[in-house]
Amino acid sequence: MAQDKADGIAGLVDRYGGDPGMLIPIMQDVQADCGYLPQAELKELAGRLHVPRAQISSVATFYSSFRLMPKGDHTIQL
Repeated sequence: MAQDKADGIAGLVDRYGGDPGMLIPIMQDVQADCGYLPQAELKELAGRLHVPRAQISSVATFYSSFRLMPKGDHTIQL
C-alpha cells in the first residue's frame, strides 16, 4: 500500500515535470486524492522534488485551503 502512494506521488511529480515551482498544484492534487495532506505523502513529495520538508510544511500551513488532518464527520459553520 505504501508503494502505491509513493507511485502516486511519483506520477504527480512527473506530470508537473519535477518542477519545485509547481509545489502548490501538486499539493492540491495530493489533497484531492487523499482528502487531506498526509505526512507520509509530504515526506515523499519533499524527496522527489528535492526541497526541504520545512518548505512544504510552511506552504501547507500558510494556505487555509490545505488540511493536514482528515475532515471530521460533522462540519460546523458559523
